[in-house]
Amino acid sequence: MENTIREAFSYDLIPLRIQLPEIRLLELFPAPDFTDDLWCRLYTDSGGPFETPSYCALSYAWGNGTKSHEIFTTKPAEATDREHGASLAGPPINGSGLDDNPERESLSIPITASLDSCLRQLRSFCELGPLTIWIDQICINQSNDQEKSAQVELMRKIYSSAQQVFIWLGPTADGSDDVMDAHAHVAEIFREHYETGALGDHGDAPQQYLVAHFIKCKGYWLQPSFQHFIDEVVRIYAPLIRDHKLQKWLSREWFSRVWVKQELSLSRDAVFVCGNKPLKAVQLYVSALLFQGILYPITAGFPADLPKMTTDILRPLATSMSLFDWLFDNLSAITAVLWWQLSTRLGEGDRSLFELLKRLYTNPTCESISSKYRDRIYGLIGLASDADDLDLRPDYSDQTRTTMILTQTARALIEKGHAQLEVLSMAQFPKRGVREMEDGLDEQFPLPSWVPDWYNGLRTPYRGGFGQALRSSSASLNTSVQVVPTVFQSTLGLRGFLVDTIEEVGSYTLARESSGAAADDYYAECYDPLCSVKQFWHQSVKKKHSIDSHAPRQNKAFWRIPIGDIWLGSESKGGPIVEIRPPSELGAHIFEQALQFCKIRMSIRQQWTQHAIPDVEFKPILSQAEQEIVQHAKDREGLLFDYLGHLKVARTPPYLTKKGYLGLAPLHTQPGDLIVIFSGGKVPYVIRPVTTDTDRYRPDENDNIYTFVGEAYCDGIMDGEFMERAGEIQDFFLV
Repeated sequence: MENTIREAFSYDLIPLRIQLPEIRLLELFPAPDFTDDLWCRLYTDSGGPFETPSYCALSYAWGNGTKSHEIFTTKPAEATDREHGASLAGPPINGSGLDDNPERESLSIPITASLDSCLRQLRSFCELGPLTIWIDQICINQSNDQEKSAQVELMRKIYSSAQQVFIWLGPTADGSDDVMDAHAHVAEIFREHYETGALGDHGDAPQQYLVAHFIKCKGYWLQPSFQHFIDEVVRIYAPLIRDHKLQKWLSREWFSRVWVKQELSLSRDAVFVCGNKPLKAVQLYVSALLFQGILYPITAGFPADLPKMTTDILRPLATSMSLFDWLFDNLSAITAVLWWQLSTRLGEGDRSLFELLKRLYTNPTCESISSKYRDRIYGLIGLASDADDLDLRPDYSDQTRTTMILTQTARALIEKGHAQLEVLSMAQFPKRGVREMEDGLDEQFPLPSWVPDWYNGLRTPYRGGFGQALRSSSASLNTSVQVVPTVFQSTLGLRGFLVDTIEEVGSYTLARESSGAAADDYYAECYDPLCSVKQFWHQSVKKKHSIDSHAPRQNKAFWRIPIGDIWLGSESKGGPIVEIRPPSELGAHIFEQALQFCKIRMSIRQQWTQHAIPDVEFKPILSQAEQEIVQHAKDREGLLFDYLGHLKVARTPPYLTKKGYLGLAPLHTQPGDLIVIFSGGKVPYVIRPVTTDTDRYRPDENDNIYTFVGEAYCDGIMDGEFMERAGEIQDFFLV
């Protein structure tokens, strides 16, 4: 090849007709040696790539985006044949990338180091000839915004039509071979018992369903048909945790990419590849779900009825219970996407864009990353069942700012989507804004207060989606959403009702709800807010205009408020876990026990900070009564244990209104803020009056301009009680 002339590849040689469902495909040619140059043939296909697909697709992480490597193709010898929808970029003649004509010019296509290592590994699998594959980095002209927007719109078809999707996790490193072998081993063990009927009569249920059924059953680890699985699976995974192999494998970049959710979920047949180890998606789903199920009871402390062998193996690894929380959250993120893949093929589940966004960005542990902020939306549109109704089109032009895209998305979800005003519950503070390049400068552009930023770690909304029991109830009863037209897209006009003005706001903390050892700090942080609830309740009862001051409901408010009057349980024996109202057995005694337990946790934390002997085990000093409360709180079958697990009060401060309403408010709520119920809204919201430049708004908007603060819980009006005495409907303009 010494005489071969190499020049830079140009997409002008094989342009795409973006008005057609046309894509480029790449043929990757085999080579005798792993280190040989990469060679390919790149061509377009508009002759039915989705009707009769004969290609694979690739899902991978780009890395830092620097294109430091290259793949070669040869310059076309003849003019492009557009009649057949194919434009050849010179296929190598002898299959190894070497052209019989040494004077033929070769073209260099720059690629990232990540893609280079991936293609070399996939090429080693090409024993029967070239591999036809779609790769976004090569098959889309990334510098052409118009083409990129059109191709992203085709992503749903591209991945759902592919014969197979290869998921590249990266080269062998940090014990990844052992992790891949462990997943395959666990899946094989389960498959053998599944097929032999050792797990009982399961009919025609797929093995994925059977695993999911087991881990959803309370105390599933006590079932004889499942106990031997637990011990065997733990023995396989424990060394990987001890040596940090599983943690490093789960930390690979692919798992944090936004786009992979769509790419995997839409695939008909997905194969994970790490180094030279392949693993079927169903194998990973079964193995990860099994271990996730084992970790679930451990995240709340080792239950006494957990099999002894499992406890003996895992307890020494629990140097920090947060490790098990982290493993559980990361495995949950994987199994959730794998479940999306299964449910997509079966046509099950709520796959609206709002539900996808909510599920992805409310995980506090697993970050989702995209190179462009707008891809936090575009990476899920192809997966959304209501994408056509929302009429959102990918737009990568520099003229369209990401803040505009986020605003358009929020408005479309409110006006055209299934969730409607539930979208407002995701518009949480603090807002991070969106950083973009403007005139060569990195600038931050603020979002309207009512527009979600869809950043990582958003809080689960009041109606968290654990079931349908409470979704039929609504603070606004059966009213429908009424959007008021506005001049500016950034202003949202809604009709609704004023409930009251907030008079006092209690204390709160930035601690997150948690489990295991991390929950101790959370419970300590709950003490002051619980005291605020009790204080506000006494003030509410004394108010002259207190709402229903003599009603039995108000006497229960102080213990209902800290948990938002929501309980996770079954409506019937053995039924699914859904959102229900708290059981009648709860009351003042459980609230007082929770208050005492949180006070004890705060005392233990103070003792710990004063413990200054590093090599001496810390043992808190507790009275007999305090020890009994702590033991009671650990009783997994007790109401106190469940009540503590439902506390929401630390991150949603309690409030008291002028008329005596009590509830939980979003962070950063201030005295003087308003509680409102928008027409068609399922929960009340907090808004704040603002004074602003009148030139930006219509004259009739000036007296009703507000910033949006967030959703709220308001005791006694969550099921529409206020609507019976609501005053005149008003216009509210949110900016």
